[in-house]
This record gives sequence, structure tokens and C-alpha cells, in this order.
Amino acid sequence: LHHTPSHVCTKSTTHTVMKATQLSPTASLANASPILPVYLICDTSSSMNTFTDITPAQSDINEDNQPRQRRIDVLNDALCDLIVAVATAPRTIYRANLSVISFGSTARTNLPLSPVNSALTIKPLVAGGTTSYSAALSEFENRLNIDAQQRGSRRDFRPVAFFLTDGQPTEHTSRWSPICERLSRRSHPSLPPRILPCPI
Repeated sequence: LHHTPSHVCTKSTTHTVMKATQLSPTASLANASPILPVYLICDTSSSMNTFTDITPAQSDINEDNQPRQRRIDVLNDALCDLIVAVATAPRTIYRANLSVISFGSTARTNLPLSPVNSALTIKPLVAGGTTSYSAALSEFENRLNIDAQQRGSRRDFRPVAFFLTDGQPTEHTSRWSPICERLSRRSHPSLPPRILPCPI
């Protein structure tokens, strides 16, 4: 991806204009078009503060004479690029809603499941802490429950989660594998999510 420096993704910083997708006033959740729930589970542990190249640490310029970027900066730029790309894509009968979850020693939801349009904003992710998969997966599981309750009777596609991390968890597998098992057996109130590992 081509990353452009940005701090908050808004139409003022991306110079894009797109009308937000809205339901008709008479439409109900039951007959609304289904959405694809997409979750980005982002590693923001301390290792994400490291640079993306092998240039000596004391230098702020890489071998191509360009400013060096930390992994967390690349991640933030990529998130912004993704939002812009989805917001400006041709409109179809299907919609993708986006949620962002970050995790280090603990996890939090930075962006609840939301329609992607030119008005969407997200604050930059900040790196720090250890790499707790259990915290990340627990927060994801909790958000699935919340989002399913808010969805009501509307039928949506199976949730998809992209698990973005730059390393190994700093806790034993026994801490997070049971959560994976629960997610794989999930049948109510939503289908088991598809979780795709994405190394950074």
C-alpha cells in the first residue's frame, strides 16, 4: 500500500467527498440490506515502535534517503488509506462496516462497527505494552456480542477479522486458545467469525 502521512482520516485530510450510505426512513432492520462486518484487530504492543527497516537506530533517514517510519506509523497510515479506499469505492448493494480493535497488554475498541464514509474518523493508534492475544480476542468476542444485539433481526454476512501483529504473544497459549475455541463454535447470536492472521 502507498501510505500518506495522516493523523485523523477525515474528508478534510483526504480531500474526498462521498455521501454516507443511509437507510430509507421507512426501512427496518429486518429488511435492510445485509452488511459485511469487518474487524481489524491491531497489535499496538511496544515492538510496534520499532522501525520498519534495518538502518542503524541513530539515523532518522533510511538507505533511500527517506524519513524512517515506525511500524505503528505504517499501520496508522494503512488504516487511513483503507478507509479512504472503501469510502470512495463505487457503491454496491452490499455494505461493509468497519471496527478497529487495538491491543497491547490490554485491549480496547478504537472504532465501534460503523459504516465507512467520508465522515468517518479514527484517532491514531499508540504503541505500548506487551502482546496479549487473550485481551485482543476477549475484546473481539465482546464486540461480536454487542454488535449482534444492535443488529437485531437483520441478516448479515459472517463477520471477518484481520488479526494484524508483528510478533509472537507474550503469554502462554493456554491463555488465549480457549477463546479461539469458543469463537469457532459460535452459533448464536452470530456465525463463527473468519479470523485471518496478517503479519506486519
